[in-house]
Amino acid sequence: MTPAALNFESYIRQLIRQGDLDGALGYVRFIVDHIRHDPASVGQTLTSPTLDRLCGEIGALSLAQLRSASEFTTLSAQPADVIILATELYALGGHTRLIEDMIAAQPGKRHLVLLTDFLGSGAAYRPALDAEVKIAQGEQRIDKLLWLQHELAQHPQAQVLVFNHHGDAAAIAAIQRGLNREVIFCHHADHHLCLGAHLGDRIHDARHVDFFAHHHRHCCEHGIPAAYWPISVPDRGSRSHAPDSFLRRGQLVTCTSGVWTKFNPLYPFHYWEELPGMLHASGGTHIHIGDIPPELLAAMRDHLAANGVKPDRLIHIPKVTSVWDTLLERKVDLYIGSFPLGGGRALIEALGAGIPAVVHRHPLLDTNGLGPADTATWSTPEELRSILKGATRENLAARSQSARVHYLQFHNPQVFKACVSERHVVPTPSFVPVAADAVSAYLLRAACRHEELDAVFQQLQQRIAGNADVLNDDGIVASAQVTLDEAIALFTAGKLEAAYTAFSQIVERSPASPVVLIHLGLIAISAGLDEDADVFFGLAIECAPDRASTEASIGQQCMNAYAPAFAERYLAQALESNPRLTGAYALLTDVWQMQGRTDDALAALQSRMQQSAAVEPEILSRLVTLARNTGNIDVEYAACLQARQYPELHCRAISLMSRRNDISRNQLSTEARRFASAHVKTRATTLPFVAHRPLRVGFVMGRLDNDDTGARLESLLCHLDPAAFETILFFDEIVDSPLVQRALLVVDSCHAISRMDADAATSIIRKQNIDVLVNLQLHDHVATLLLFAQRLAPMQLNWSVPARTSALANVDCVVCAEKDYTANDFTEKCLAVNVDDTCGPAFASAFGEAIVSLWQQRAGTPAKQS
Repeated sequence: MTPAALNFESYIRQLIRQGDLDGALGYVRFIVDHIRHDPASVGQTLTSPTLDRLCGEIGALSLAQLRSASEFTTLSAQPADVIILATELYALGGHTRLIEDMIAAQPGKRHLVLLTDFLGSGAAYRPALDAEVKIAQGEQRIDKLLWLQHELAQHPQAQVLVFNHHGDAAAIAAIQRGLNREVIFCHHADHHLCLGAHLGDRIHDARHVDFFAHHHRHCCEHGIPAAYWPISVPDRGSRSHAPDSFLRRGQLVTCTSGVWTKFNPLYPFHYWEELPGMLHASGGTHIHIGDIPPELLAAMRDHLAANGVKPDRLIHIPKVTSVWDTLLERKVDLYIGSFPLGGGRALIEALGAGIPAVVHRHPLLDTNGLGPADTATWSTPEELRSILKGATRENLAARSQSARVHYLQFHNPQVFKACVSERHVVPTPSFVPVAADAVSAYLLRAACRHEELDAVFQQLQQRIAGNADVLNDDGIVASAQVTLDEAIALFTAGKLEAAYTAFSQIVERSPASPVVLIHLGLIAISAGLDEDADVFFGLAIECAPDRASTEASIGQQCMNAYAPAFAERYLAQALESNPRLTGAYALLTDVWQMQGRTDDALAALQSRMQQSAAVEPEILSRLVTLARNTGNIDVEYAACLQARQYPELHCRAISLMSRRNDISRNQLSTEARRFASAHVKTRATTLPFVAHRPLRVGFVMGRLDNDDTGARLESLLCHLDPAAFETILFFDEIVDSPLVQRALLVVDSCHAISRMDADAATSIIRKQNIDVLVNLQLHDHVATLLLFAQRLAPMQLNWSVPARTSALANVDCVVCAEKDYTANDFTEKCLAVNVDDTCGPAFASAFGEAIVSLWQQRAGTPAKQS
């Protein structure tokens, strides 16, 4: 651990003093993400008063800037009663369902959902909510924060429910004292570090709410005043509690449910391995509700047969409309909670249906304590089998009745509605924790460690050094006579009264200064003096040598000050004065987007691109970004193809080509060769092959995300023989997903090359002494292509599905089936993997054998450096 890491608070506060609020938000998120992705933090490091305090300081400064530089006092024409502030919504995930329940609990109130999109995913998923949904505008973190506070300020009488993602610093910074009537922090972040838990430390009337009993207990034990709002599930009826309704035909029917990620983490024992023993003990059938990868389901059935259990005793139901209804329809006798990761909502459905439950007992990850006091718990597989063997009609009937009573007391919708709307106090259920095996907890927590703090904190120090001359510790540069730069610094810092005085002194000395007059107009806008602002702007235009450029400058600065009406007017005037002002045209489309006129902006940008003989970068960049954000693939493709001279856009064009049905592989190959000849001048080189085992195989991808590439990589990492291969992962950006969590556990080591220049990224990869380097991105990521253009490993491979060429001289082989290889379409040789399915153990085995064979052929060959 570096000194910089230990002093993270002082470093981030220095960024705040320097006015670099965007950088401060970024480093708060980095710390949260780093800790959250370390297994040693799971269930241990859950809150941070220091990080919450830093968020509060950032938000206070941004709010001051907003109040002084925009039409801040404008109230919404349709004020919301309740604002739900969330990072994004998910198709799968408990917090989206919880938000739906929150809205349903107060049907007579107007709800507004504000999504921060702080993680940059586009916040694309849209459930059917009885509420207006808005997404934060702006690409930078500080832009999202300013947008949030502007939206919150329009609804001062609203209750704000905060559902932030773990590292969403903007959501927590946006909450400030007096901005809204009431704030409730909804602690839904499970077993990981999450910003906001200490929100009540700086906003005394903010309430902290937990939705699971053990989370509530943990917060209270750590001195956080918290209320308990147990999550609810609609009541769909209960099974009979009569003893003779259980164990029909003398066989126990058990059931589990949940997505496969709840059963798949690194752990001393696994669900599918223990299933034969569970069925031997129960003597009946077992139902699994939820997706299971097809190859794993087949392996599970084979494993049952090999252990003397008929495979048809496992009933798989991939998807159901209601777990509750399915449990009743299938006459389930006993519900077995998912393990090692517990699923709260499904367990509550089982309790409500009157199904006795048995849950895994773990000090960090389970749902132990969610059910009634007589809920059976287990720590080892032997204990689980013993519980199944000992199940009788009488004890199942008794536990069925207590399960139903517990649901009615804590989890029916009326209780939840009372909590939300009436400040109903629900006592935490009584619970006596049972000690679990400490070794299991250690193995889970310490499964892997990846310390990448040094490089990041070096960047932090460089950023601070780069900001050193912007402002002194007080944010003001003192001198006997205020200079223009000092006056602008005061304005930027939001100290408008001091700035007004400074600019007034300067205009007395230089009455014909357009810059000074423009700033006086901006201060007038912030004070609500629109007519005065027009007077100052008019004087600036009259004394400026270039009328059109000055009008465009006024428009841009009004846009930055969140005054879109002024911005549109002066940018339009600039274009009337000089229609060839490309920059003013581009800014005008930005203003239209700010006003929600996305279609107008897109049409205008398209028209400009079609009319212009030469590519205009400012128009082009906005057209590509807007087309991508609105999902207009055809427009984005045409614009990127027209701008081949820019490597990133040429790269994007090829990526989009690969997804079109009207493009052949030969056309793709031609365009890839054109990319290489235009943007990559590196000649072919070689590095020595050394005969040793295991081989160090590195994989380079732009983003760790839940897409086809990530799924293929995960399967390969899981099935490569660890005795023959050591795997290293290089990624440009982590995107939170279950796949990412699993990949970081499976890979031997991983390294971030995010936002690094080519030299820094090259240095990191070379230090790992990689034998075989595999490109997973191809033309989806120009930075990766430029890395592979150099010789970073003796053998460099290109793997995509379907196979495409990189056209780079230093990429040796393309991974594909022999039947799919046509030499004219590729610059690389074929590394044949004769397996149809690119996921699963067969592909991993063939892939590994092909690499080893090729390596052995070349090992010992004298290296020739060209």
